[in-house]
Amino acid sequence: MTEISLGREATPEDVADVVSWFVSPHAKYITGQSVQVDGGMRYQ
Repeated sequence: MTEISLGREATPEDVADVVSWFVSPHAKYITGQSVQVDGGMRYQ
C-alpha cells in the first residue's frame, strides 16, 4: 500500500461519507465538482 498516502484501501463507508456530505445541507452552495476519494493515491 505504499502508493496510497493513508496506507489503506478505501472502504465503502469512505465513499459513502463523501456522498452523504454532498447531499447534505453543508454542501448546498457546491455545484459541478468532482472529488477523488482515493486516500492520496499516487499514480506511477
